[in-house]
Amino acid sequence: MKLSNRGYKLLKIIHILSSSIWIGAGVIDLFLLTAILNENNLSEILLAIHFIDLLIIIPANLIVFTTGIIFSKFTEWGFFRHRWIILKYIINLIPTIGGGLIFAPSIINMLSIVERIGERALVDPSFILSKNIFTGSLIVMLILLIIAVCLAVIKPKFIKK
Repeated sequence: MKLSNRGYKLLKIIHILSSSIWIGAGVIDLFLLTAILNENNLSEILLAIHFIDLLIIIPANLIVFTTGIIFSKFTEWGFFRHRWIILKYIINLIPTIGGGLIFAPSIINMLSIVERIGERALVDPSFILSKNIFTGSLIVMLILLIIAVCLAVIKPKFIKK
């Protein structure tokens, strides 16, 4: 069973919008964490980042992944026909897994430190470590997402050996 032309276009719009929302929310998180966060707004900014992750990034990630599966199942693209599609699935899974293993624990740790010691958290080694892990992971996620967008546009033909 294949998607109709109208269904294909609608799916593509949803996929592109969700990807854009995911990337945009990641950029906002990075901006809040690196440019706005200070001793006067620690709790508020960290809570905002946490809510952006829970209410925007996670749903956008799930929509991108789901629409990707629908594309693979109901169009000529398939799951394993093109290596760039496989790479896009891997790129999508890395932040998904990283979210549970890196992002969530880091932000929860930062919030608990701020709750415990307030503005002194900015010089606390555990807070700094969590912030650096979160920031570094966020940058990696954004780079991967930009690569995924480029793959979708360029559709490279990897050399078969």
